[in-house]
Amino acid sequence: MVLEDAGQPLHYTVIAEAIKKQGLYDTSSNNWYKAVNSDLSKNIRVMEANGEEPWVYRASPGVYGLRKWKK
Repeated sequence: MVLEDAGQPLHYTVIAEAIKKQGLYDTSSNNWYKAVNSDLSKNIRVMEANGEEPWVYRASPGVYGLRKWKK
């Protein structure tokens, strides 16, 4: 939702802040920024390992965008 609303790739810290403001993520973790980064990165790895196209892509280190923008 955050990336869709932004319309452009965002750094994971910006994504995490937007998620927090919208109440979309459990922020009880001390490292929730890193958890968001980890979740996005893991999604890419797992989906690719399963032969699927991930819904996000890494535009640059720590920056993610929606795969549909690359087409």
